Amino acid sequence: MRAFLALPLDGSARLAAARVQDAWRLVWPGEAVGWVVPENFHLTLRFLGEIPEDAIASIALGLQAAVTGFEPIPLTLARATAFPRRDRPSVLVLEAPVPDALADLVDRVDASLRPSGLGPRDRPFRAHLTLGRVKTRGPLGPREIRPFPEPESVRWLADRVVLFRSFTDPSGARYVALHEERLREAALAPLALSRTASCKVKSSPSHEPGGQADPCTRESSREDRISAASRLSDGIRQ
Repeated sequence: MRAFLALPLDGSARLAAARVQDAWRLVWPGEAVGWVVPENFHLTLRFLGEIPEDAIASIALGLQAAVTGFEPIPLTLARATAFPRRDRPSVLVLEAPVPDALADLVDRVDASLRPSGLGPRDRPFRAHLTLGRVKTRGPLGPREIRPFPEPESVRWLADRVVLFRSFTDPSGARYVALHEERLREAALAPLALSRTASCKVKSSPSHEPGGQADPCTRESSREDRISAASRLSDGIRQ
């Protein structure tokens, strides 16, 4: 089966990318390009190619270890271009700069695949979202080169890595999620518990001499605010 690992877009990012795609449709006629349906938008971390079905379990286990310690990664797709070149387009894409956290995640994912028998990637990683695949291959003449849109920035918080299986149907590509690992928010609970314990054994009043607030009171208030913000963020992403 054909499979790949990817970062899915959230709903708002998918809508923003679809608007860029619509702008491109105006200058690239439908018969020249096979457009990706927005439901399939994703940023590929690693294309795995053909893999045996019995490799899924080991890939999932390696992926679980690979994402440990990673928080959600803010990403921005901001440059419309074509691979391999603008005058020889094969795919029309939105490209993203690669922050350190994403580069580290890619390295960890690559390393996690070795026990499953998958070798190194065959080309350097380039963060991009494919919007369409050009049907006519080869270099284009000056009159055939279409303008590239100036896209709005497509931003989202990448918070999960998904192993997808790819099917090729008469109507186009279809992806099925086989396994998912979430990038977790940094854990505050152990630190908060240790501070709470130290506060409970204190017998001093809530304010120190001189009118300064008790450090435990200040820390508890701060942790409450962080906890409330985290719950709000979790609610937005769900």
